[in-house]
Amino acid sequence: MKHIILIFLFSLFVSLPCRAINVAATFPPVHSLVAAVMMNVDMPVLINQSPSQSHHSYELKTSEAKRIQRADIIFWIGPELETFMPNALKSIAKRNVVSVPLMEEIEDLKILPSARSEKAKDVHIWLDPDNTIKMIDKITEVLSTKDPENKKRYQENATQFKKAIKTLEDYKVTTTDNMPTVVSLHDGYQYLFEYMGLEGSRSLAVDEDYLAGPKTLQEVKNKINTLQPQCLIVEPGTKKRTIEALTGNKYNLIYMEPMGWYIKSNPSHYMTSMVRAIRNIRDCLGLQK
Repeated sequence: MKHIILIFLFSLFVSLPCRAINVAATFPPVHSLVAAVMMNVDMPVLINQSPSQSHHSYELKTSEAKRIQRADIIFWIGPELETFMPNALKSIAKRNVVSVPLMEEIEDLKILPSARSEKAKDVHIWLDPDNTIKMIDKITEVLSTKDPENKKRYQENATQFKKAIKTLEDYKVTTTDNMPTVVSLHDGYQYLFEYMGLEGSRSLAVDEDYLAGPKTLQEVKNKINTLQPQCLIVEPGTKKRTIEALTGNKYNLIYMEPMGWYIKSNPSHYMTSMVRAIRNIRDCLGLQK
């Protein structure tokens, strides 16, 4: 038995290709897409592994700067989300690094205005699975160009992954007659609401820091009461007293955040995060699968 195990391990080792390129991705959703395309070739590096800071104003740690420094390819969303990246590319990254800001390099993405301001873009583009399929195509194209020896594997992985994403269509709402609504305090979920067909649901784009003052707290509370949602999406860790002040315990709560920080970063991260989010919303609305 020991000899059989050793032979198996040896065959597995020799079948894996040598690392040809160092690939990095900024945040868990993007990392998961890249990891899925690179399955059985290599695992990309996740640059930002900490949910402790807002990604809009994130300051790089030394270890994260080193990940950028080593990378041959970096996949990210764009400067509206990863505000640290433009400077990092100039001062830390290799001169010949291939930088792929997906939101800028894919022309036909669905881009919604931010709930914070119509002049700003909502950067949470991966919450629309149709956008994600286009992102996978771009990731596959870049990897295949940079690493042609593994082009076939990248394309096969992408095909299988896109098939899995297509299954999310089964969760769409088929009727909107008298459909109860969902309100999210966080920006971004409007992509998912539109994809699911929840026409009356809204994202308010507020965080707990904004809710610190009584005036702003009342302002948001008034918006929620006007919308009269059946369900309210709040981020894990939101203080209980803040939630009680906003809702008066009148609404069903869903605890989740769009980055999927609390799900292990791997090729299945994206699908796990999306299915969990969709099921949470459907369950809260009382919709049967």
